[in-house]
Amino acid sequence: MLLLAATFALAAPTTPTEDFTDNLDGTVTHRTTGLTWMRCAMGMTWDGTTCTGIGSTYTWDEATKMTANFAGKTDWRLPSIAELQSIMEREWVGVGAPLNNVVFPNAQIRLESDPTNYQRLYWSSTATFDGTYNWAADSWGASFLFTKDRVGKDLLPLFSRLVRSSTPQASDAQFTPTENFIDHGDGTTTHITTGLMWKRCAEGQNWNGVTCSGIASSYDWATGTTLSSSTAGFADWRLPNENELLTIVEYKTPAPSINKVIFPKTLMGQYLSASAPFYYPDKTWCVNFASGAADFYCSRNNALPARLVRRGNIFSRLGFSSLNNVLSSSLVQSNSLKVAGIASATPIAIVGGSYSINGGNFTSVPGMVYPDDTVRVQVISAAIPSVAVSATLTIGEVNGSFTVITSAMVDSSPPTVPSYLSASFAENSANLDWGTSSDNVGVSAYRLYRDGRLLIKLSNATTFIDKGLSAGVTYRYEVAACDAVSNCSDLSAPAVGTLPVASLLPPTEN
Repeated sequence: MLLLAATFALAAPTTPTEDFTDNLDGTVTHRTTGLTWMRCAMGMTWDGTTCTGIGSTYTWDEATKMTANFAGKTDWRLPSIAELQSIMEREWVGVGAPLNNVVFPNAQIRLESDPTNYQRLYWSSTATFDGTYNWAADSWGASFLFTKDRVGKDLLPLFSRLVRSSTPQASDAQFTPTENFIDHGDGTTTHITTGLMWKRCAEGQNWNGVTCSGIASSYDWATGTTLSSSTAGFADWRLPNENELLTIVEYKTPAPSINKVIFPKTLMGQYLSASAPFYYPDKTWCVNFASGAADFYCSRNNALPARLVRRGNIFSRLGFSSLNNVLSSSLVQSNSLKVAGIASATPIAIVGGSYSINGGNFTSVPGMVYPDDTVRVQVISAAIPSVAVSATLTIGEVNGSFTVITSAMVDSSPPTVPSYLSASFAENSANLDWGTSSDNVGVSAYRLYRDGRLLIKLSNATTFIDKGLSAGVTYRYEVAACDAVSNCSDLSAPAVGTLPVASLLPPTEN
């Protein structure tokens, strides 16, 4: 189910509630990234409504070895710094940690026994390219580097929140490999992982066909948030928010911390974002590409370089949300995606299913898709329980899969009909008994009917005495067997009888 809540941010939130799917088991799936998160920090407990208790703290070595068996999954792990930053709410207004407090309620800020700011930090699994330091993010969303044993101001361990994904990143893998970008040949590039389209050069620089030339301009925050461009024929270029800007940080390379092939001539310093923390009205969020750190201590009056972005929600590998517990042999449709980041008609094809464009008929025949079209994928689920079926859609050079998994067990078979039902009448009652039934899973109850109306439900009993009957009245009884999911058999053959009048007369005196 989708989570619903009011938005209390002063500007557009970076992690709106509608971007998350509530899995109803203490986890949520972030539709923007495809990641599934525990709603509570480790040490806290999900009670079906909120997180209770106090978060536990760990050293980095302890945190990176953490696993859990939670919500039926065992592949939980510590998130990378990029994954951790993706759930930070930059436009937070309220109390507690600046996360989406509907999605992540009662987020741990610090231990009551430890008032230091450092105690607010959450570990990530990411180490710097040379292994010297490890990344952590504090509960305000800023990121910091620490040694594994937290040598420095204090030696306190940190909190942890676990995540899972279908394709976890290897510890030594790049975050923004060149193959994850589409070069449009016009000074723009599309990041397949996020669907964001970026200008390869900072504002003030020019793309000369090979690299960025000229000197980057600098802007204060008020001016930067009004920047626009008509590059590549698009008019919706804008300053990125903090979470968007962090998606192009390359944590596995020396400064500047960015893919230098895709974004040449990037300066080693702070770049402006459109996000501004409400709790510091004179500050703005920025990203320091000298290290890759997220920082909210950038003055709104300082002049910083800016790189523009446009969000077209281009089809991406993470665009489709997988579905679990679907019915066997059923037609299942994906979420709808809007195609952007293309300038003209682009080939579309599918393997393993069918697709629909703009709500039209589903087809498996290759075709063409146009800018701003919407696409949806359809598959037929497996015929047996707990089996995954996927369809892979390709648009131009980008492909992505939609996966559905059938329920672990679908019981649609009712028990057998009770083999007999007999009734004997005495005094003001009827003594009933019936034959046992069998079921592929198990019989959980019998339903006894009198004169066509349910009389009583009995758990695995095969006898019953119906009392309070009236003399001279004819009664009709039937019985059905049911399983735990309310699959019920047909009614048994009826047992019919009349309570004798004489049975209710007082004894005769001699």
